[in-house]
Amino acid sequence: MNGVRRHSIQLRRQSSHFSLNIDAFDTSKSLFETWSEKGKPERGRYYVSFTVEAFRRRDTSPDLVSVEEDETIERLDGDNPDRWVVEAAAPDRCGRLASVCVLDKPVASRYRLSTGKNPREQFRDEVLTITNKQQECLMKRRHAITDLAEEEEGYQLRIKTLRNILERLDGTQFKDDKKVPLPKEMIAATKGMLSHLDRIVSLSESTRGKLQACVMDPPNASTCFLQNESEWAQYSGYLYHLNCWMESFKTILTDPKLNNLFGLTPENDEEESRIDAQHLLEYLFAPRTHLLAYEHLLSCLARYTSRNEQDTRGLEEAITAVRSLQRRTTEALRLWPSVANMPADGSLGILPSANAYSDANQLPRPITRMTLVEVTQRKGEGRVPTNNQEGFLVLNQDKLLFIKGSPSADKKYEIAWMLPLQSIRLRPEGEGIDTKDFEIWDISNPKDPVKVIYTICTPDIISRQAWLQDIQRTLKNYDIVDYLVDVALLRAHEEAAAEANQTRTNLVDDTITEVTDGITDSFYDADEMLKSKTYDSDAALPQSRVDDESSLTYYTAEGSVMQLAKQGTTKQRPDSILSIDSVNTLDGVSNPFMEQIPELENKAPGRLQQTKL
Repeated sequence: MNGVRRHSIQLRRQSSHFSLNIDAFDTSKSLFETWSEKGKPERGRYYVSFTVEAFRRRDTSPDLVSVEEDETIERLDGDNPDRWVVEAAAPDRCGRLASVCVLDKPVASRYRLSTGKNPREQFRDEVLTITNKQQECLMKRRHAITDLAEEEEGYQLRIKTLRNILERLDGTQFKDDKKVPLPKEMIAATKGMLSHLDRIVSLSESTRGKLQACVMDPPNASTCFLQNESEWAQYSGYLYHLNCWMESFKTILTDPKLNNLFGLTPENDEEESRIDAQHLLEYLFAPRTHLLAYEHLLSCLARYTSRNEQDTRGLEEAITAVRSLQRRTTEALRLWPSVANMPADGSLGILPSANAYSDANQLPRPITRMTLVEVTQRKGEGRVPTNNQEGFLVLNQDKLLFIKGSPSADKKYEIAWMLPLQSIRLRPEGEGIDTKDFEIWDISNPKDPVKVIYTICTPDIISRQAWLQDIQRTLKNYDIVDYLVDVALLRAHEEAAAEANQTRTNLVDDTITEVTDGITDSFYDADEMLKSKTYDSDAALPQSRVDDESSLTYYTAEGSVMQLAKQGTTKQRPDSILSIDSVNTLDGVSNPFMEQIPELENKAPGRLQQTKL
C-alpha cells in the first residue's frame, strides 16, 4: 500500500468526526446582512462548561458573573463574540462571561457522546480507587496535557504529508479517463496554502516541546497559545486559501460522494499518480480539525483546573486565541470585502490578492464588537433628529468605526468615519441623553475646544452598557483610565460652542438689520411728504422723470423755468422770463404733450404740483 493511502486511512481513523458541509463555504452573503437580519441577539439557552469564580478577578473584570459547572444560563447580548452578556437562572444574576466558558449541551451529555459510555461507568473505570477530589483533578489534568502532546505528534505527520501532496498536485483532474485542467482559482489557492504550511510545521514542532514541559504544571500550557502570535496567524492565512479552494471546488463537484480524481506528479513508477477528493479533503482539513482538538483539550484542562479551585483565566484566553484564528478568516472572507473604502495604508489590514503574496499577519484583526445602531453627528450645535444615520458601529483593537450603506453596486458598505481609540472619550449620561444612548467625543484636535460629538443610539439598555464596558476594557490596553468626559473638557466645549453660536447669531442679526435699514430708507410716506413744508418735488421724482421734464422746459441764461422758484427763497422770477402757461411752441402751435403745472392753492410761493395729462 502506498504512503498516501496508508496515511489517509490512519487520518480517517483518528478524525472519524470529519464531515463536509459544502454550503458552509458560501461567502456570497456578508456578515453585515446576517448581523442585521438577526436583530436582537437570540436568547439561547446554554450550559456552563466549567466553574468561574468572579471574586478572583474583581480587579480586572468587575462586570464578570460567577457561574458553576453545568449551570443553565441565557445569552442576553452576543455582539461581542468573545464576551457575552448572560443571565443565570437561580439566583437571578446578570453579567459578562467569556463565550468559551459555555456549551450548547450539558457537560455530562457531551462526555457521553464523545466516549460512548455512561459517565458513572467511565468514572468507575478511571478513578474508582481515587477518593481525594483534588488528586483526581490533578491526574486528569496531566492526562489531558499528555493527550494534547501526543495529538501534536500525530498532527505533524499529517501536515507533512499534506505538504507533500500539495506540492505534487499537477493542476489537473481526471474526467472520463482524461486529464483536464483545474480552474485557475483552485491552482492559486493551492499555492496559497503551501505558502503557510512550512511555518505551521515549525510551529507544531515547537508547540509539542512546550506542551511536554507543562506536564507538571498543566495550566501553564496556555502560554503556548498566547505567545508567537505571528506564527499562529499562519493558520488564518491557510484557512483563508482553503475556503477559496473550496469555493472553486464547488464548481467542478459532480459526485456528492466525492469521487473526483486529482492528478499527482509521480516521484517514481511505484507511486500512484492520482488521489480521490475524499482523501485529499481529509488532509486539507487537518489544520482546521486540529484547531478544534486544541479547543476541546484546553476546555477539559480548564474544567479540571476549576475543580481544583484554581483560576482559569489564562486557559480561557488561550481558548479565545484559538477560536479567533478561525474568526479572523471568516471576517476576511465575509466582512471586509463588502467595504468599499478600506484604508489604503493598511491600518485595518490587507486582504490577500490572487496576484501577489500576502503575509497572514496583514489580515484584518478580529473585531471586538459590532452592533447595528443609529448615529447622530454634531459639532457645537444641538442634536438634530433628522441627521440620524443607521449603520454598524464596529470596535476594533485600536479603532472605532461607523460603517453605513453605500450606493455602490459592487460594494454595499462604506466607512463613514474612523477614530483611533486614544482620541475618544465617553459621556454615558447628560442632558438629552436617553437610557439607550451614549456620546462619543472626538478629542483628536486639542487646539479646537469645540469637539465633534457622536450620539450612539443602541438597540436596548443591555447593549448600551455592554458597549461602554467593552470600550473601557479596550482603552485600558493603552493605559487610559480616565475615559470619561471630564468637567474641564465639558465646560470648555460648552463655552466655546456658546461663543460660536453667539457670534453666528450676531452676524445674522447685523445682516438682517442692514438689509432692513436699506429697505426702510428706500420708502417714505407720500402723504406726509405732500403735507410737509420741506417737500421737494424734484427729489421725489426719478432721474429719468426729471430728464423727461427738462426736455419740455425752456431754459434761459439764469436756468430752467422749473428750477427758478424754490421753497425757502425770496428771489422772484425775472420779468424777461415768460410764464410757462403762456408758452407753447416757438411757432405758436399748441403742443398737446405739454405738461401743465397749475399753481397750488394755499401753498407756499414757488411750490408747484405736477399733473400729467
